[in-house]
Amino acid sequence: METTEHLKITIMTRSEKPRLRLN
Repeated sequence: METTEHLKITIMTRSEKPRLRLN
C-alpha cells in the first residue's frame, strides 16, 4: 500500500497545479 507516496504526490500536485514535474 503506497498511501504516504500517494498523499505526497497529491499534495505536490495540488501545490503546483500548473507545474507537474512528476511525469
